[in-house]
Amino acid sequence: MEKVPDISFKNDTIFYGFAVFIERAASFFVIPILTKTLPQEYYGIWTQILITTALMGPIIMFGFYPATVKFLSGENNKIKVSKIFHGMLLVSIINLVLVCIACFGFAVPLSRFLFGDAKYFKFVHIFGLFLASESLFQLLLSYLRAIKKIKIVSVYYLIKNAVRLSILAIGTFIFKVNLLSMLQLLVLSQIILVMIIYLVHISHTLTLCRGKIIVGWKGIIYFALPLIPYSLFLWGNSFIDRYFILHILNINQLSKYAIAYSLAAFIMFLYSISSYTLYPHMAKLWNTNDKNAASYLLSKVVDYYLFLSIPIIIILSVFHTEILKIVSNASYFSSWQVVFFLTCGVTIFGLYQLTSNIMLLAEKTMLIFYISLAAVLTNVLLNIFLIPIFGILGAAISMLFSNIVLTGLTIFLNKKIIEQYVVYFSFIKILPGACAMLISIMVLRSVLKTESFFTFILAACVGLSVYLMVDLFSKNSKIIGFIKPMIKT
Repeated sequence: MEKVPDISFKNDTIFYGFAVFIERAASFFVIPILTKTLPQEYYGIWTQILITTALMGPIIMFGFYPATVKFLSGENNKIKVSKIFHGMLLVSIINLVLVCIACFGFAVPLSRFLFGDAKYFKFVHIFGLFLASESLFQLLLSYLRAIKKIKIVSVYYLIKNAVRLSILAIGTFIFKVNLLSMLQLLVLSQIILVMIIYLVHISHTLTLCRGKIIVGWKGIIYFALPLIPYSLFLWGNSFIDRYFILHILNINQLSKYAIAYSLAAFIMFLYSISSYTLYPHMAKLWNTNDKNAASYLLSKVVDYYLFLSIPIIIILSVFHTEILKIVSNASYFSSWQVVFFLTCGVTIFGLYQLTSNIMLLAEKTMLIFYISLAAVLTNVLLNIFLIPIFGILGAAISMLFSNIVLTGLTIFLNKKIIEQYVVYFSFIKILPGACAMLISIMVLRSVLKTESFFTFILAACVGLSVYLMVDLFSKNSKIIGFIKPMIKT
């Protein structure tokens, strides 16, 4: 079966990919700003705020992020769209107000749970407001995503991250303000951005309608409600290890683990781009009953995702020390095994994020719920057993194996929904190039006999060039396969 994926999908992916690349770069530059100017525990606090926001956002938003795309994509009745979206917005605001009240009323016990010590209770206050601004930002962008305004979404991501990086850099190096004050400025900037998005893109196109605002919600609730515990389990599978590290070890070990995870997060650049732009296009094909085309589009994305992920795993695992020297100091260093297991785990999770689109489109949210439950239970049991023995390496191993469970079950059960064109043997096809890349890097590094920044750049570029050359001379070149349809178009 040979189909050329929709060129608009490629354009959206490239444009959004640039925005996510800038986001990853901004996150990368935030690391030295915090690690080289603030005490080690404050980087742990920063990462805890981010990952807890990632947990709470989808839960208090009642699964509205994917539901917005699922039910508003292709809907031409503006009154119906307005009532559905503003209903979601109203429910979200009520939930966020309750969460903020809880953050102020129970700051001390929440501080012990989130940060391992009651003395950080003021950060709980700002966490509630940070969560509210971030959640509303994501909901508004979900609407823009539903109407396939991916370029506009990308622009707002660029603005948000540029402002975030600027506040942290200027606040730290010029005004010497503390982390709490910088977080307050971040919240204020995001609230302003949320208001701008609503006024510019939503208020004039989706006017508030009189009458019942809860319209057409039976299907939405049936779809979205299972996504709440699912989001909890999915988050738990990705980040619950942080809490085990915090309470079994300490916040400094958490900071060390978070830095290693930030390297692995480069893989997120790939699957977050692909998944974000893929779902609306798959939903359009699915809703027009062209399910085979949707599945085929998924297969091509998976193929390229794995092709791009493998060299990143190699570079991060081999040169983790050189990279960590750039962004932090020796107190944050971890072993190459930690980085390797984390990058592999994140890569496999990205594969899950892509392949789970089939279950979302088939509205098999309860099935997704059970799969995520199995994965998080695996993660919890392994963390309890491995962290006391191996430290943060045990957490990395736990994350890898739980993601294998998560992804393996998803791919297996997808077969029962639709005939798939997912390329299961992509990794085998990529393996020769990966081996050639690894060998060339290790040989060059051995010859130069140094671990300098120059060696890192030179060896990484040479290894990547070898990897790409092996692909170009292969029978089914990924590079040629990507460029050729675009040239024809």
